[in-house]
Parts: sequence; C-alpha cells; structure tokens
Amino acid sequence: MASEEELQETNPICQDDVPLLTKESYMTWKDMMEKFLKNQGLWGYVDGTIHELDQDSSKDKESPLRKIFIMKCEAMVLSYIEGLDIRHIWGQLVTMYEFCHPTNPGEKMKRTHYTWCWPFYKAIVDGDWKTVSEFLSKNKGALSAIITTEGELPLHVALRQVQNKQRRDNLAKELIKNMSAEDLSKQNKHGRTALHIAASDGNLKIVKAIVEKDKKLVTIQSGPSSMQTIPIMVAASAHKKNVVDYLYPITKSQEANRKEVYPGEREKVRASLLNCLIWNNFYGLAFDLIHENPSLVLIKDMNKGVTILTLSIMPSAFPSSFSNKRSGSGMLGYHFQKFIYSCKYFHH
Repeated sequence: MASEEELQETNPICQDDVPLLTKESYMTWKDMMEKFLKNQGLWGYVDGTIHELDQDSSKDKESPLRKIFIMKCEAMVLSYIEGLDIRHIWGQLVTMYEFCHPTNPGEKMKRTHYTWCWPFYKAIVDGDWKTVSEFLSKNKGALSAIITTEGELPLHVALRQVQNKQRRDNLAKELIKNMSAEDLSKQNKHGRTALHIAASDGNLKIVKAIVEKDKKLVTIQSGPSSMQTIPIMVAASAHKKNVVDYLYPITKSQEANRKEVYPGEREKVRASLLNCLIWNNFYGLAFDLIHENPSLVLIKDMNKGVTILTLSIMPSAFPSSFSNKRSGSGMLGYHFQKFIYSCKYFHH
C-alpha cells in the first residue's frame, strides 16, 4: 500500500483535484476519486481485488486510504461509513448517492437526522414488503447498505421497528432470502447482528431462518470487548427459552470448530456462556457444559468472571431439591453440588 508521502506526490490527478462529496458534486467526485485512487495504486483495495489491507490495516481508521475518504466526504456521510471495511465504503457511497425512488426516479431522497433515505426507511418500518421490494429492485446494493446513523441494514430496521409481528416476520424472511451470509454477519454500531436482535426478541422463526443461511453466525460476538456476547447469551439474558434451547447445540458445535482469534478465546467464550446460563437460571444447560468441560468452572470469562464464584453467590442453584421450568430439570442444585464436590480440581 502506498505511504502517506507517496499519496502526496504529483500525479495526473492529485488529491486536491477531487472535490468534496455532496449531492451536487457526486458524479464529478465519483469520476475523479476513482481516477485518483487508480493513479495511486489503491483502487484494488477499494474494489476488493487486493486483500492485503484486510489483514493489515483495513480497520485502522487512521490509514491513508481511510483518511482520503474522510477528508473528501461531507459531514453527513461520515456516520454511514465510519467503521466500515475499506472495500465496503465505495459501495455504500454509490448506493447512497445513486439511490432512486422506484415509481418516481426524479424524486430526491429525503434525509433526516437518522436516515439518508426516508421513503425507503418508512416502507421498512411500515412492514410494506411490496414497496420495499420495489426499492430493492431499482437500487442495487440497498439490501446490504447501512441506512441509519445507528449502522443498521434494512433487516436490522425491520426486526427492531416493525410493530405488526406478522408483517415484521414476512418482511424479515423476504430480506433474509436475498441476503448473503456476509451481509447477515454485519453488525450495527452496538455490535449486534440481525441474529442478536432476533434472539433478544425471542423470534424463533427468524432466528431459524438466519441460522439456516449460515450456522457460523451463532459465534459472532457483539458489544465492547469487556462485555462481548454471542446470540445465545442475548437470548438467555432476555429469558427466551425457546431460542436458547434451539441455539444451544448449534452454538456448542460451531464454537468447537471455530478458529480462535487468540489462544484461549474459545474457553473464555464458553465460560462466558456458562456464567450467563447460570445467572439466568438455565441450570440444565449450564450443568451440561460443566459436565463436558469441568475446567470451565475455574476459567475467567470475557468479563473476568469465574463460574465457581458465580455459583457461590447464587443460592438458587443449590437447594437440595429444585425444579426449574426453564431448564425442565429437577434436583439441579443437588446435581451441581455432587458434581462440583467430586471434581478433581477441588481435591487437594
């Protein structure tokens, strides 16, 4: 990748020749920016034909290439491209500035403080699949574009904002059908994917529709580094038993096969799941996790919590006789006690 010094060298088209991106300057901006990036040998990073940037610094907001986009876009645009992978920024901008109304192509897209495409956004919130599908058919890239300042895709908006459940589910299913696994893995500014949102809401139909597209989606972590959660944890925290029961075996299988980001990450995620299940009274599943991997009770989770300490302050886990409707198991406290006291880690 070219250095910052190289970017400042004189070229047939220099950076100063590229105008600031606005509604009025878009076509000129697009032409000049593409030529400039090609002259600099950077276009391959934008169109995805060169991938080294993804491995090294695609997330580095201070990279020279990212700086160029930040300097050459109007302020309104920045909230829609910040944090995006370099190879997605160009597509986002093209979608935004070439977006047109399906029945009145000459109509300008009304912007609000929350969205750059109010008619499209409103059709989604209304659960109006007919109008939404018309927008999508006329606007390539709209399905995977960020349409709110919260970093939401159309599917995220549908799952959060449509009030009528039948309309919401019908619209969501249609959107999911046409989305790739990569699109479904995209996270809003709070780190949540569509699966996190559906799981939190207890929407089993949509959870299944998403997971059937790609089971690996169950392993995506959301939130800040100290509070990262996978979809099943979101469901457990919201006490959505049907979703938890569905996601549990799939999550166990996918986590076992997932490549770790750093050594020990897998065990930290499992420990986090274990503590989440205990805190939310899913004792049967928690017991299953401990039974398969006893060492989890001593491993610090993503939030530095330790299961044995969690259990020590959860008296509800230890009654001599305990029936829990969420887990469907009885005598859970007895089984926990029997298992923990017989665990080799506690015999010294």
